[in-house]
Formats: sequence, structure tokens, C-alpha cells
Amino acid sequence: LPQVTHAQQPAAEAESEPPGRRVFVPLEELQTLLQRDRNWVLMPRPEFRQLYAQAKRNTLDKPQPPPAIGVRDVKYSARVEADQLVISATLKITKFSVGWQMLPLDFRELSLEQARLGDQPAKLGRDPAAEGRLVLLLDQPGTQILTLQLARPLTAVGGDKLAAFGLAPLWAAEFVLQVPPQKHLQWNGVAVERPAANDQPATFNLAFGGQQQIELRITD
Repeated sequence: LPQVTHAQQPAAEAESEPPGRRVFVPLEELQTLLQRDRNWVLMPRPEFRQLYAQAKRNTLDKPQPPPAIGVRDVKYSARVEADQLVISATLKITKFSVGWQMLPLDFRELSLEQARLGDQPAKLGRDPAAEGRLVLLLDQPGTQILTLQLARPLTAVGGDKLAAFGLAPLWAAEFVLQVPPQKHLQWNGVAVERPAANDQPATFNLAFGGQQQIELRITD
């Protein structure tokens, strides 16, 4: 008798699944979350997956040009002075081509007190197309160090001091904060273990990146 062999059916191509993580939010807390960051968009998951698959195909079909300006080695060093949080920021900036380019400095709820590029005052402007967002203007290629002095008033609640502000979320950075003796730190609502004895000043080293908003509480 002839032997008949059936070929295995080809597996259906897996639907493109976006990278990331699932976060379950109680319905009664959803409105608070959406108000905290105005860049949210709600859509059905099938529609989101379809848009993601189209964007992925476009990225593969069309080579992306390299960025005109690169930013790395970002460090924020913060300290408390009276009723202010003073932040010194250093950024290593590399411009790859000749011609004027703008680098957005996406700092929110922070006052800029000083800005230097290398040993010269930095050329700054406002972008009218982005609600007056602060930008750094660069014309010559090369690598330089941008130094910024930022400040934010601290709000007193009892014996605690609070500050909420935004740093550029696209840059991975180190955030170093010095607090006085007997004081502790809460970072976005989470208590951070104190790295020194309670009767000594403490220096917190915190990793930062991808966060739209920072909320600090210096507390007893």
C-alpha cells in the first residue's frame, strides 16, 4: 500500500508584539495618572499593535539618519540651600556636522540661573513651535561640556520640604542629592535607604532616565 505523508501546516506568522511592560492601574486611579503626564493617548490595543507594526516596517524600509547632536555622561548634582533646591548639571555634547542645530533642553518647573558651553556663555533660545521650550543653539562640530545651574523653590509641609520638576527624560543620567543630618529622602513616593548614619550628612546617588516628572520629599 502506498504510504501517504501529510505536511505540517505552516505556523501563522506571529503578530508583532511591541516591547515594554504591562501595568495594571485601578480604574479609580486612572484619571490621576493621565493628569500627571499630558502626553498620554488611550487607544484600543489592536489599533496600537497595528500602528506599531506599521512604524516598525517603515523603520526597516527607510534608513534613519544619525542624530545631528549626541548627549552623554549627564550628571545632576543637587543640594539644599535655605528654601531652594539648587541643581548643577553637566552634559557632554557632541555635534557631528557643520551648520546651526537646536538641542531641546526639556527642563520643567526649574529656573535657569547660568549656562556655559566650555568656557563661554552658552547660546540659548526659545522654540516658539514647542511652547517656548528652552533650546541650546550650536553651529560648530565637536565635543564640548555644557554646564547648567538650575534652581527650584522648596515647598514646606510641616518639617518636610518638597519639590516637583521635570528633567530631560531621553538622557540616562546620574542624580546626586546631598541632604543634611537627620533628614531622609523620598523619591517619587518611595523611601530611599539612607547611605550614612542619621547624625551625618548623606549623599544619595540615584539613576535617572525615562521619567517625565520627579517628586522629591526631604523629611524627618
